[in-house]
Amino acid sequence: MGDILAEELENLYLKKGLSCAEIANRLGCSKRTIWLRLSKYGISRRTRAEGLMSFFLKRVKNDLEVNYSEEEKKLLALAIDLEGAVSVAKRRTGRITVYVNMWNTKKVLVDYIRGLAKMGYVSRAKHQGNANEAYGWAISSLFVVQHFLKQIAPYLLAKKKQAELAIRLCELRIKNYSKPLSAEEIQLCQEIQRLNRRGKAN
Repeated sequence: MGDILAEELENLYLKKGLSCAEIANRLGCSKRTIWLRLSKYGISRRTRAEGLMSFFLKRVKNDLEVNYSEEEKKLLALAIDLEGAVSVAKRRTGRITVYVNMWNTKKVLVDYIRGLAKMGYVSRAKHQGNANEAYGWAISSLFVVQHFLKQIAPYLLAKKKQAELAIRLCELRIKNYSKPLSAEEIQLCQEIQRLNRRGKAN
């Protein structure tokens, strides 16, 4: 392996978002060599939060390339309005999960929405007593939820406000991922939960 050029390192590390380990593996050298070259060329190392964001982005790259036709946007919006939810949940770690989901007892319908959305996953709720089995479709990555909702929000009716709040919440959380929830983020979470409470008008 010859010396690593600054342009090559900028392309792999900054533009493509590869980690030092990924670059080292690609170029056949050690991670330490990559670290030294970053310092030599004055390329700022990513913070831990930035590294995590880069990792998450690579995982959902295909989902973020999905763009819907006007008809698909209308159908997805109708499904979320009638059978779905735009919500937020707080985890034990103190972090939050913003998600969009839809539940129905007809798996064929849930599978259809998954196919139409071209993203997310399908799961099955545990059978309890005489209740019918329920199947759900969901997306929960900040990037993916934001991308999905921005496309269908103009066509939502019942869940439009929750979608607008969730888009803003995703935007803030992506920007401040490593930081505690801000006052605005807490307020957004509370408002989304309030709108989703049974008996509250949307």
